[in-house]
Amino acid sequence: MRTATALMFFLCTFFAEAQISGYKRSVNEGNRLFNEEKYEESYKKFQQAIAKRNGINTEAAEYNAGNAKYKLNDYQEAENTYKKIIRSTSNKSLKAKAYHNLGNTHYQNKDYRNAVEAYKQSLILDPSDDETRYNLARALTMLQNQKSSEGGMANDKKNNNQRQNDSKSGQLSENETQENEKSKIDETIAENLMQYLNQKDNEVQSKVREKEHKKKRTRKNEKDW
Repeated sequence: MRTATALMFFLCTFFAEAQISGYKRSVNEGNRLFNEEKYEESYKKFQQAIAKRNGINTEAAEYNAGNAKYKLNDYQEAENTYKKIIRSTSNKSLKAKAYHNLGNTHYQNKDYRNAVEAYKQSLILDPSDDETRYNLARALTMLQNQKSSEGGMANDKKNNNQRQNDSKSGQLSENETQENEKSKIDETIAENLMQYLNQKDNEVQSKVREKEHKKKRTRKNEKDW
């Protein structure tokens, strides 16, 4: 009876190790294909790894599959994958990366408002990520430009006839206007980035002052006691 039990345990362990080994091989192969920019084949390998789940943590394969879909310009599927990981994972670093990439999918879809929110969530989890910080500034810039453009479109409709009359009187061409707008983007990104950094610095300083204030009150209470 003990021999049968031991054999059963050995077989279960063997199959479990074989599954884990198969999962790792599929992930490694998917990573290799991804690095070779063979994103479709890479995605299939990650899906094979996920199919081997059976108790195995497949978050790495799922995240990488989302990245492959992003590279294939399938932003909706990538977005769904990142949201799933954000909901399910307890890994703080992975969640920060998923939020970062979720922001990228929103940015590609010109959904700058949600891109800003995703980048902010990523920075809350990993404040040291300079790339996320830069992407946040860029998304803020595009959001501002989008709002200005929407407002400008409304004004354009009202003033269409006037602009047509004025077009002959030396106004900037459409291409020249676009070039001027593009030249302002980098400056605005830098400005937004500095504003964000200053805001964070002020928040940190405020917390430090509050902490010092609490310490002083504690010391005073100890003396009074």
